[in-house]
Amino acid sequence: MKALPRLDAKERVRVEKFTFCIDREFKTILLIEALTILAWYLVPEIMLLNYVVNVLHLTLFEVMVVEAATSVGAILATYVSERIESKYRFKVIALGYAMMTIWALVMTLNPSFPLVILAYFICRFGETLSFPFYRAWLFSKIPADKASSLFAAISSYGEH
Repeated sequence: MKALPRLDAKERVRVEKFTFCIDREFKTILLIEALTILAWYLVPEIMLLNYVVNVLHLTLFEVMVVEAATSVGAILATYVSERIESKYRFKVIALGYAMMTIWALVMTLNPSFPLVILAYFICRFGETLSFPFYRAWLFSKIPADKASSLFAAISSYGEH
């Protein structure tokens, strides 16, 4: 019990002022990343809920079926991305974004429920497949001493 901190103690960490500073040249990258993260973390889920519940008149169970399919897509894409050589990174990034575009196209066509499942699977597969190659490329363009600050800022956007 002596190893545990005392409960009657007041604040133990004293931080006078915390500043998080990103260089000016990286603000554009952070803005693009913030918009991308907002788009890909919010839009597909909001669209899915609205479409399945309000258009197809199904229940939240069907929404969860689609979410399960997207999880399978992410797992498979992770497995595949580990086996792709880095020399193909731009082709993989392009393929990933093309798959996300296919999702958007399919969803504009008022698809049936099975096509919704397929479209969301394709979207998450493409997003997950391209993610490590895109981030590796992005950080290859940033000086090593600045990379940790930029990565921290980008990661804080994506926490959900």
